Amino acid sequence: MLREVTPDDSRDIQRINNTELNKGCTLADTTSYLTTLLKDPHQHVLRVSVDPLTDQVLAYLHAELLTFTYTQPMFIITTLAVSGAYDYDKHASALLTSLINLARRRRMTTVRLGFIPDPATTAFWTQAGFIPQSHGLWDCTI
Repeated sequence: MLREVTPDDSRDIQRINNTELNKGCTLADTTSYLTTLLKDPHQHVLRVSVDPLTDQVLAYLHAELLTFTYTQPMFIITTLAVSGAYDYDKHASALLTSLINLARRRRMTTVRLGFIPDPATTAFWTQAGFIPQSHGLWDCTI
């Protein structure tokens, strides 16, 4: 099940950040960062995939609105992380589809990946339609 992030998700997101992304962030900092990001839902898209029985966060996505003077606005995915005990493709696909649908509703034509995928996830991003661009960025035309 997908839903918007709430401040109550801080502990699960911190766990995913520390175990899957090796970020080493404290719970207090994670809560503070999330609280700040959640104040601007037009600029920041924060969604989670949760276990419907326990409401435990299994994966999350953070994307940010990019605006330029020379091209249409787009979302840039800054984080898409899935807890290692769960199916990456299943949860990542659901979160990505949700973001792409939001981008289409906002009449965007591109979603950008703001990080270089690791070798284990490169096939996922390629199958999802992302194409490497300059400077390590990957774009998906929607």
